[in-house]
Amino acid sequence: MAQTPEDRWTDSSSKILTSYVFREGSLEGELETIKPTGFVEDETGAVRGMRFLWPLKAESLVAYLNEAYSETITLRRKRDYAWIMTRDPQITDERYAALVARLAAMGCDAAEVRRVPQDWPDAGHPVSKAEGDMAHWTRAND
Repeated sequence: MAQTPEDRWTDSSSKILTSYVFREGSLEGELETIKPTGFVEDETGAVRGMRFLWPLKAESLVAYLNEAYSETITLRRKRDYAWIMTRDPQITDERYAALVARLAAMGCDAAEVRRVPQDWPDAGHPVSKAEGDMAHWTRAND
């Protein structure tokens, strides 16, 4: 049986091994890594919990995922937190606007969306180990 993109990020217990790698405060800030564990909460795989600190688990709903697995929108049912994520560090203004419009159509306040500057991968970033291919870098590469 062929491995799906989801299989690369899960272990045998349906936990989703997740890493958030960022620079604290600015693009020149210290490199930080947070490794929460995600949990598939329903049979569709779209309802998830993310545990950053035991025993607390944050809700994370996969509200949109394109066919290429290259962009996604996740949010909470309350629509108070949402994330637009892509595999590409830079996207066009037009593509970003389309994703924000999709988010707004889901009931989120588009005026509250903040576009975070991106400058990666750099030499200190773990994705550099995968030669810039974030789709093939997983927590197992740490």
